[in-house]
Amino acid sequence: MGANLHLWLRYTLSTDELLFATDMKDEAAVSLIESFLAGERGQGADPMKAAESDVYNIRLRIDLEDDTIYTDHDCGNLGLRDGILAKALLKFEDKSARRVAAAELAPKEKGVGR
Repeated sequence: MGANLHLWLRYTLSTDELLFATDMKDEAAVSLIESFLAGERGQGADPMKAAESDVYNIRLRIDLEDDTIYTDHDCGNLGLRDGILAKALLKFEDKSARRVAAAELAPKEKGVGR
């Protein structure tokens, strides 16, 4: 099994707060989000209903062996997930994204669902 790098994001809608944890540099995390979103363009609409919540969790994982990006999230649909990721890019740009320890955001063994 190859090496993996992770980015965990938690976005709180009511406060517009973005927390993140990662095992890479911030610049690499931004590049990971940009690459992931570029790969999602043109995929079409997601008919699934968006989850109604105040807090959303997204994990991006890149397998360094083949540069494949995987994601887990609790957003309910891909449009909401990608919108939060786009918002995350803005938060990284304006430096309002706040880094926290991975233990705060990394889900326990269960994961956060597709």
